[in-house]
Amino acid sequence: MTPNAAKKGRSFKGAVAYIIHDPDGAKTAERVLFTETRNLRTDDPEKAAKVMAYTAQHASELKEAAGIKATGRKPGPPVYHLSLSWIPGEKPTQAEMMEAGTAILERLGYGEHEAVFAAHGDKAHMHLHIIVNRINPVTGIAHNPKDDHKILQSWGHEYDKARGMEHHSPERAAKYEK
Repeated sequence: MTPNAAKKGRSFKGAVAYIIHDPDGAKTAERVLFTETRNLRTDDPEKAAKVMAYTAQHASELKEAAGIKATGRKPGPPVYHLSLSWIPGEKPTQAEMMEAGTAILERLGYGEHEAVFAAHGDKAHMHLHIIVNRINPVTGIAHNPKDDHKILQSWGHEYDKARGMEHHSPERAAKYEK
């Protein structure tokens, strides 16, 4: 397993369009194996992007409703994009991919946040993209996991080890077995 965090962004519409369409100007979606959403009232990823944008735009009202003072720094870009890549030739099921995606969101502290998942099968390795709203839909507070790269790599090692595949990345195994 190779987990990767992409940069943060501002456009849920653009991020979701990237993961649910082929890179041909959004005319096809042949590389997409499936899509799912979490903590959203819709399974339609394009509608989910609109809901996520609404949540981010109304973070101060959410804070007020939750009884939290709207103080502190501005939250920054609300879009967090990460991907999980399996070993070439590995064929995880949709359930296995979603279980892994849900587990990494929990580990990063995004378990209650809005998210859109899209699996791709266009490369030698199957991979799952996850677009997460950094703004909590209940509290309006932005979450920014400290050392997310380290968290992702540690989780990836544990995932491989649990499946007896720590040999996939011996350098990572040596680092996280200390």
